[in-house]
Amino acid sequence: MPSSLTRLKLISLATVLLALALVLLSSCASGPPAQPASVKDQAAQEQSFTAALAQTQHPPAEPGQTGIRTIQAAVTSVSDGDTVHVNLNGRDERVRMIGINCPEISHPDLGIKEKPYGREAKAYTERQLTGKKVWLEFDAQERDKYCRLLAYVWLASPTSGSEEEVRAKMFNARLLLDGYAQVMTVPPNVKYADMFVKFQREAREQNKGLWGVAPVPAPGSGAQKQNSGTHT
Repeated sequence: MPSSLTRLKLISLATVLLALALVLLSSCASGPPAQPASVKDQAAQEQSFTAALAQTQHPPAEPGQTGIRTIQAAVTSVSDGDTVHVNLNGRDERVRMIGINCPEISHPDLGIKEKPYGREAKAYTERQLTGKKVWLEFDAQERDKYCRLLAYVWLASPTSGSEEEVRAKMFNARLLLDGYAQVMTVPPNVKYADMFVKFQREAREQNKGLWGVAPVPAPGSGAQKQNSGTHT
């Protein structure tokens, strides 16, 4: 028969084993520790930001496409042939179209006189863009020294960036092809420069728009004007 001391030892061991079993069962039942509220809030904010970005930017291109990224906006007013105001996520932004230069309209406060075909270019842009939804594509620089957005203005969401699509959908190209603008290449924003030169040549050979009006500034003079800081 076990002694009193042996029985006490057995009872103590049984008590320890029971306590250990209860601890293990409690741990399994409770599951992983709750995530701190601050971490949850941060994850929710990141998810909301991603959703907002997806609404304002063109989604990644499918395999085989160029991956052109654009931001959708609505044209609210037209300053002149190559400059418009847009509503971009609730903000008013002035957008200067890249790679082209329309004849000036009168800006007495800036000392700029109206150039031949300036009114026609502005009227053309007003007819085509006012109140319309557009897609803005940026190049190497997003803004100029006047804090204007620099953009290629697409009339429909682009997919390939091919010459055929640029002719049909990009408004910068339409201004050149219809004779309302000249090429104005200002590095480093030169993505479509070669196409633009081709479009201008076609319009000039067909005497379209300003090319049928004399005199017309020599191609390239617009770039010097912008670099001098007087271009609008």
